Amino acid sequence: LILPGMFFRAQIIKRTIKDTVAVPLFTVIKRQDRQYVYIEENGVARQLPVELGIIEDWRVQVTEGLSHGSRIVVEGHRDIDQGHKLNVVRVINDPLEVLL
Repeated sequence: LILPGMFFRAQIIKRTIKDTVAVPLFTVIKRQDRQYVYIEENGVARQLPVELGIIEDWRVQVTEGLSHGSRIVVEGHRDIDQGHKLNVVRVINDPLEVLL
């Protein structure tokens, strides 16, 4: 029962998508009307074009171009190009750590 002057907080889930890939929104770079993320492969930056889906809070669904387990560059990604050597400082396995 909700009375005048009271409030409540609710979360409405419109749809649940299983087995999807989502990345922090800030890791996506837009260039020339295309979206990219940088991943690390064998110590080298690789630029991947991606197609995006649903945006929720700080995450965005990647519908094409990225697979589970890819190591996404989350810091310095705006200052690198394809083929740059990377120095991996820290690997983050928990997506919530990206925000800390």
